Amino acid sequence: MAKKIDTGKIEAFQLLSPVKAPYWGSFNLNRIFQKQFRTGLKGTVSIGEYQIGLYDKVIQTINEWKEGFPGGEKHQLSNGQLGLVKATNKGFANVVFAGVDDKITFGYRGQGQAENDSSNLELAYAITVHKSQGSDFDYVFLVIPKTGRIISRELIYTALTRAKKQLILLIEGDTPQWIINLSKPQFSETAKRNTHLFTYSVREEKHSIPFAEGLIHKTKKEGLLVRSKSEVIIANILVEKEIEFEYEREFIGKNNQKRIPDFTFVDAAGDLIILEHLGMMSWPSYKADWEKKLDFYKENGYKLNDNLFTTTESEKGGIDSLAIESVIKKIEKFI
Repeated sequence: MAKKIDTGKIEAFQLLSPVKAPYWGSFNLNRIFQKQFRTGLKGTVSIGEYQIGLYDKVIQTINEWKEGFPGGEKHQLSNGQLGLVKATNKGFANVVFAGVDDKITFGYRGQGQAENDSSNLELAYAITVHKSQGSDFDYVFLVIPKTGRIISRELIYTALTRAKKQLILLIEGDTPQWIINLSKPQFSETAKRNTHLFTYSVREEKHSIPFAEGLIHKTKKEGLLVRSKSEVIIANILVEKEIEFEYEREFIGKNNQKRIPDFTFVDAAGDLIILEHLGMMSWPSYKADWEKKLDFYKENGYKLNDNLFTTTESEKGGIDSLAIESVIKKIEKFI
């Protein structure tokens, strides 16, 4: 009988490195980790540059729709989604993923098999900080070497904010002072870019909203840029109905935790009403992120269809303007 795997524990811990290639990079760390802690590994399959065996931790390396078994139904797997090898058989590694039903497995062909798709799977005891974006883990071990131009204030911040319970820093050198210096503005790679994002007051003046990364779609509201065409439709309907709103206004909840809602409104009592647009709910990682955000809202006194509203898209990215108008009419009653 196959061992039951709790996919919720796949993200219990993670080893992070700034890059993949050097000795202290994720590629070599995976080999070291596997050699030291997975002795007597059974049923290995040669995939890419790794020998991947039973119960090895792995990572999906591209976005793709992939056939799952049993059933043969295709599921959206995301670049960076973590999994565990549940079984190996006849040159295949069968993998279960976090965010997907643990009864569903996905097959990856080893070298020597026809139509090899091995490049889509790698070992994941250690992954790069870049691959970890959008994920969080109970325990994070972060390797920080002195060498490498990629080390920056932004990269370190991303890495430090991946841990939910405990963070263990493995810093090169006898003193951590050099890593503390990265908190200074002159070590910011973003600030060195030729951009007008960093002005005295970001989004303070409504007539001059800076061009932030991803804000590329113009709306009918003077100076307002949004991140998706769907959000353009929502913003334009709000403008046409002359409904006052703010886009991506920072929301601070309990314990000073912060979230960025898509659209916010103020009701007659001065309380905040939130509208979130859910654009990629067919993606397991996106859905999981939304569920965490929804839990955050609930903890802060928000209830769906009361003071928290959502609009959605179809699995193929289609949007229903009438459905959006229906949601906005509900919000209109409160403001």
